Amino acid sequence: MKQVEKHFLIVEAELTRTPTGDLRATSDAANAAAALLRHGYGAFEDKTVPAFARMARDTESWMLQIALEARQAHGDLARELFRGGKQQYCARCHDAAKVKPW
Repeated sequence: MKQVEKHFLIVEAELTRTPTGDLRATSDAANAAAALLRHGYGAFEDKTVPAFARMARDTESWMLQIALEARQAHGDLARELFRGGKQQYCARCHDAAKVKPW
């Protein structure tokens, strides 16, 4: 899921700026990440990692929520969703798969 990182970094860069960065770019990147994450409960599901498909679905939903808020110009909500989910979604999945977080 290395390709997800490219989009994640855009989301992170735009949402950690003060004031909030380009929300259209944030929404586009979050949607692109979500589309890639779908493969985690599809063609690229890692069945050796317990609950891998569930983590991919949960992370996809998180990215879609961020995309929606950004698309609706709710930068503060998108930022809070991002901050609140980074540890919950990213770190949990990376720890489970024993992949070094970026």
